[in-house]
Amino acid sequence: NEDRAKQMEKKVIDFVEESCIAYEKGDIQEALRKAEEAMRSEKNLTRYKDEQNLGESDISLTGFVVLNCANMYSKCGMNTEALNQYNIILKNKLLPVSSRLRINIGNIYLHTKHHVKALKMYRMALDQISEQNTDIKFKVRENIAAVHIEMGQYNEAAQCYESIVQERPNYRSGFNLLLCYHTLGQREKTKRAFTDLLKIPFMSADDDNYQAPLEDKQANLVMEAIRDDRLRTFERKRRRFAEHIIVTAAKIVGSNVDGDFVIGYEWCIEQVRNSTYLELASGLEIQKAIAYLRENNFQKAIATLKEFEKAEAKLASAALTNKGNCCFAQTDLEKARYYYEEALNIDAGCVEALHNLILTLMRSNQYQRVKDLLHKYHTIQPTNAQVFCLMAKALQQSDDIDNAKSWYLQALSAYRMDGHLQRKLGELIDEQGDKSDAFQYFYDAYRHNPTDIETIQWLASYYIEAQYPEKAVEFCEQAALVRPGEIKWHMMVASCHRRSGDYTAALEKYKWIHSHFPDNTDCIQFLIKIAADLGLPEVEQYQNELKKVNKMKEVQLQRKTSAEKSQNIVKGRKISSDDKNAESLRPENNSGPSRDGRQLSGKTRNIDLENTEGVFSQREPISAQFDQLPDNITSERPRTAISKKEMNPIAFDDDDNAADLLPD
Repeated sequence: NEDRAKQMEKKVIDFVEESCIAYEKGDIQEALRKAEEAMRSEKNLTRYKDEQNLGESDISLTGFVVLNCANMYSKCGMNTEALNQYNIILKNKLLPVSSRLRINIGNIYLHTKHHVKALKMYRMALDQISEQNTDIKFKVRENIAAVHIEMGQYNEAAQCYESIVQERPNYRSGFNLLLCYHTLGQREKTKRAFTDLLKIPFMSADDDNYQAPLEDKQANLVMEAIRDDRLRTFERKRRRFAEHIIVTAAKIVGSNVDGDFVIGYEWCIEQVRNSTYLELASGLEIQKAIAYLRENNFQKAIATLKEFEKAEAKLASAALTNKGNCCFAQTDLEKARYYYEEALNIDAGCVEALHNLILTLMRSNQYQRVKDLLHKYHTIQPTNAQVFCLMAKALQQSDDIDNAKSWYLQALSAYRMDGHLQRKLGELIDEQGDKSDAFQYFYDAYRHNPTDIETIQWLASYYIEAQYPEKAVEFCEQAALVRPGEIKWHMMVASCHRRSGDYTAALEKYKWIHSHFPDNTDCIQFLIKIAADLGLPEVEQYQNELKKVNKMKEVQLQRKTSAEKSQNIVKGRKISSDDKNAESLRPENNSGPSRDGRQLSGKTRNIDLENTEGVFSQREPISAQFDQLPDNITSERPRTAISKKEMNPIAFDDDDNAADLLPD
């Protein structure tokens, strides 16, 4: 009997170990299944010992099994079950670690937004932790401060972080303290928190620590072996985190000091230069140049970036990349290409310059070179979905539809819920004439992104062409919700109701359109037709309204025409008199263009920086929204004149096609 009990106990422990191993491998469901199996086996063991009078069950084993199961419930998001298991351990005192359990319970309450309960658990745990466990006490205090932030109690959070920073300075707590002061609008304390961050010892570049004398071959082999080991990777990660904290804090303080970002950045740079973070000062100069770019001050940005042309390779390539971004924003593609290539010549691994060079060449339609660069980009970052999309677009422009489709599918395998990618695939398949497969991709795109007007438009057109207006109504109504100010979608809804035979719904929709767009003559004409077909008495009322609207538009057109004629007459007199004066002052032998002519020919277009958001980002490449700009942007003046309608009797077409109302 005892041997069987030992076997059952070993089986319980094996289940727990298998659960932990499955969790380490990322298979959370398997880990939970093994944890529940361990609980059932432990209950069977307890029952067997009671039946065979083999003594009391092992309380520590029971607590160990229940704790593992509670942890797995928590990892799977089953918070109620996890809380029940934790409370069982606390109530029965199965384990002597009540403080740790209360921390776990507090974490669950924080995750479920029960902030008051989380705060209570953290404070109870803090009281129960011994003074020897200082690391855990500091972690709990940080959690308490985080709960105060979640509750919007920034003063209490700042007090918690102040005590933590005074006793044990660290980047995370110091940065959170700075954010609290910034949120409360306390500028001086924000600056003080920044200087406190700079007092934390900085880990300098570790290359010197991994170098050996050239003549010592054995030492060099050892250094080469540990160059990318886990410790070195950890040191690099910690260093990058420190740099990110300092630079981000400088951005916040720089934009907050006296309301002038130039003065703010200068103050931050001066503080950094006087600290152990001296090597980050150049990076802050780059950030100052980026701030100039966001203020549309390109001259000062370029002047700041020119100072880095002879700097070390990393800073020089970053400066040249941002200079290229300035030219890109000003649509000077040739200069942008030059700066990006120079940045790559200095630092061949500068991904930002490579990405931006590809986008610049795509603007110039140099797709063969784009494909060569994309192969290099793909080698550097083989899992980057942006590379897949850029390659697909380049192949699509080269009429290689099949390969473009395969690259889009690779991107979609990484981002299965990206509606934009699914729409792109649908468009490619639609070009090949396969409507059924294209419909599936467009419908998936609609499920994942129901506000994409192009997807909605395609689906509505598909159902209308297939003679299913009752199904097209759903998508037309969705388009009307997305673009409520565009009358065409409301007209489409009414037209689909009418074509499906639901004249009552069509009439109500036309009435709604008429109440919101009273000057639309097409809507009034359809109201007249439906009212006449249904024998309603409002026919004469709508006919009178149509006459009034047409008369009003005719009067507006006449006034506009006469006003334009008067304006042209005044302008003509002024121009003729100016020409005469200029002619009398011009030398007889001067055959070159006039100064006024040069000014007119030199007129430039304003830069729309909203379409270049992300161009100046140093950490990330140019945003892919550049790819989505229209291919042909014309500067044609919008036609605002209203053509005069002939006042002929209204003729209705019973076979009007709802698809004609779709935008081109």
